[in-house]
Amino acid sequence: MRTPKLRLNLLASSLLLGLSSMVQAANEVDFDLPAAPLEQSLNALAGQSAAQILFSSDIASDKQAGELRGRYSTGEALQRLLEDSGLEVHQQGEDTFIIVSREAALSQAPSAAPLQLGAMDVTATRTSSSLVPQVRQVDVIEREKLEQLRQGSDSLATLLAKVTPGMSDSSRTITDYGQTLRGRTMLILVDGVPLNTNRDSSRNLASIDPALIERVEVVHGSSAIYGAGATGGIVNIPTRLAGGESRG
Repeated sequence: MRTPKLRLNLLASSLLLGLSSMVQAANEVDFDLPAAPLEQSLNALAGQSAAQILFSSDIASDKQAGELRGRYSTGEALQRLLEDSGLEVHQQGEDTFIIVSREAALSQAPSAAPLQLGAMDVTATRTSSSLVPQVRQVDVIEREKLEQLRQGSDSLATLLAKVTPGMSDSSRTITDYGQTLRGRTMLILVDGVPLNTNRDSSRNLASIDPALIERVEVVHGSSAIYGAGATGGIVNIPTRLAGGESRG
């Protein structure tokens, strides 16, 4: 009972293969083109195949094509003519072919998809920190503000105490010359470098001329990243470069 059905399937497959071969043969053309300038050969191939071949005369000039003899499809014939020419063919539809330079085809190729990178850590405080908002309070006093405050006092310790929450002014007495941030000691940095002195914070600040300061950065909270003595916070003082420029 299954034999007739199997025979019908085999017959249908044979017919499809035969039809495919016939279509392929119908699309092939007998070409007889002598060696000639490439532009001339392309025009002759278009005439013999009845296909539309689009190209710029600029890319075909000064190029030679070898002879083409035999039965080929239009696409195969074009590929043979363009061998070693630096050009390539792109088929558009059934009978339209576009000739372009290989360099132009590469430059117009779509770029790769954007690369998705994972989260990165940025070392900006001498430690690896994730990209999250910092909860530590930071006060920045710019140079313009310092110049305004200097009209009342030229002491850097006094200037900072006026505008920094939690920072006390020094008593300026022989027995108590200390200055604190929220009741704890501060570490003084000049251009990110701790001052090499064991004196109190106010004495360290007194050794710095306000005219040389670009700005003052006050970081609240204890830290041991930049050295000892920062139980209350850090005062970083970027100075000005020669000519009045900032160090950043």
